[in-house]
Amino acid sequence: MSISNRDEGQVFKVVLAERKHIVREALKRYLAPCKLIELVGDTGDGFELNNLIEKYHPNLVITGPDAPGKDPLEILKDVKKKDKGIKFLILSSTKREDIIIKAFEYGADGFVLKEDKPDELDSAIRNILEGKHYISPSIAGLVLKARTDAYREERPATKWDTLTRREREIFKLLAEGRKAKEIASTLYISPKTVEKHRSNLMKKLGLHSVSQLVNYAIEIGIMHSNHK
Repeated sequence: MSISNRDEGQVFKVVLAERKHIVREALKRYLAPCKLIELVGDTGDGFELNNLIEKYHPNLVITGPDAPGKDPLEILKDVKKKDKGIKFLILSSTKREDIIIKAFEYGADGFVLKEDKPDELDSAIRNILEGKHYISPSIAGLVLKARTDAYREERPATKWDTLTRREREIFKLLAEGRKAKEIASTLYISPKTVEKHRSNLMKKLGLHSVSQLVNYAIEIGIMHSNHK
């Protein structure tokens, strides 16, 4: 494990919290050979984790999302409000989207699964100590999907959302100044079909002229004003 931008002689202080004693001991032995980090404290208790952070002010905290006593994610949230410089890596066996997303919303710098290969843990620690974020590839897709779904639910529907795929294609071509016959040739449909789609999309968008259509295209970012 190498930290590319570390200061000469710098050693990163690490606090480890893992409720299962056997797992915690295995992690301690795994981390011990790394000369770049110093494990200054470990615990299986949430309250003790909070005390260790206050005592040692570590560079990195490695913890699971659950532990007896104080909730580690609440600790994460509280610590980040006071000092964003303390990094948190969540090491967990859960793939629950709500917990993963909650961890990042509270300020986690990384999330790795216990089922991942050791290389993932190495990569996570290295990236986080270099100031980057890290998420296990095995759950990255889950998080992206969850955030995308949430965005779609929160974002109010617009008139543009009511257009069909074909209507959007024709809209863009009209905004570029293409004529019905040219659009028909491009999309391999008849000019009559183009006119029908044009009429429908104009009605859905509440537009009455090509100039209004172009202005709308600029407004929603489909084209820039210098194309007008």
